[in-house]
Amino acid sequence: MNTKKDHQQQVTPSQEEVFREKTHNYLVCFIESCPLKEQCLRWLVGQYADTMPFAQKSINPRNPQIGGEQCVKFRPNTRVCKTPYDYYRSPTITFIEAVVSGNNLTLRKSEPDEYTSKITVNSVSFYPTSLEYGKPVEVTVNLTNNGDSYQELVYLSLGSQKTVVCGSVEAGQTGNVKLHLTPAQVGTMTLKISTDYYASNEVWSEQVTVEAAKPQLLSAMATTPGLVNNVLTGTTLKVNAVVKNDGSNTYENGIELLLCKITWEDPKTGSYGYSYDKTKSVMTTILPGETKEVNFEVKDLDLDGKYFYSIWYYSENMGVELIPAETSFILKEEPVDPEEPEDTPISGDADGNGKVEAADIDAVVKYIMEGDFEGFNFKNADLNGDDKVDAADLVLLINMVKP
Repeated sequence: MNTKKDHQQQVTPSQEEVFREKTHNYLVCFIESCPLKEQCLRWLVGQYADTMPFAQKSINPRNPQIGGEQCVKFRPNTRVCKTPYDYYRSPTITFIEAVVSGNNLTLRKSEPDEYTSKITVNSVSFYPTSLEYGKPVEVTVNLTNNGDSYQELVYLSLGSQKTVVCGSVEAGQTGNVKLHLTPAQVGTMTLKISTDYYASNEVWSEQVTVEAAKPQLLSAMATTPGLVNNVLTGTTLKVNAVVKNDGSNTYENGIELLLCKITWEDPKTGSYGYSYDKTKSVMTTILPGETKEVNFEVKDLDLDGKYFYSIWYYSENMGVELIPAETSFILKEEPVDPEEPEDTPISGDADGNGKVEAADIDAVVKYIMEGDFEGFNFKNADLNGDDKVDAADLVLLINMVKP
């Protein structure tokens, strides 16, 4: 079957190269009657499928959901691009000005550069305060938008590294933007903040020094409230760790709890398999010789699960086990407090002492004459069930007490 069409002549060489490459592992389409074929990547790639000598995966033309305006396998040809950098270019933002006058709404498209964002950086801070190779850092940028439009993207570059945050500060406002990166080079380099990927619209820069990763030495003890004889009550794991810095360098990094769930066990050999279930990280700063408490809480564990955990820290960009996984534990449901039984009503026992006697007649008389008082049992005194205690109930009570 000859699938090459005249359409090939309309394709640029760079696109043709992409099309030919895709034929190797791509689901293509040969449906000539499809109204979407000229815009569909599957059909365009299919025009080069005859370059394959043996077989080609293709869409079934008998499928009723295929080959029409609502084709479920349609893929727009805009997915083919000439350069990967197209994805990083900041889009041009167009604003629509709306003017409401009475019942009339007037819309006007803005002119190029009519609305702009003008970012001023007020301050930049780091956590941790020192930059080290391989150690994640959070950069907090306090900035003011002096323009009249929202600044969509803010970029941070450190040497050849780049990171971006989507969303900035509204026009005329001041606020914080947080960006994150992990230094991958050692030495002095320029840290830049800009409003475009290529840093041509630079709004702030500063020389910073990234140090080599420092060795750390920590020790710790941990307790697990609610864990008794390897059984945890409830579905929430709480771990309280007391961590000491035994080294000579300040520790500014995360302490991580790694929770694993056992997936299978062999009682005969004692072997087992597990999966990483949850990770909790607490950022902390511990000075040399200082002891600090680090607390973890992991919720929504499976009652039928069996778990174990370990605690880790980082030294020279490597994870170091702080508290090893010694034993596993299972979970059981929290006990349910039994409901206190309600007092069984005793008809006629107006004073609530558990007996029906002459004193109850006095209690009903007092209620009728003076109103409610402490110790009076209205439900027991309402003998005819009409939701009130009156002379009718008194007569019934007298007949009950009378020998």
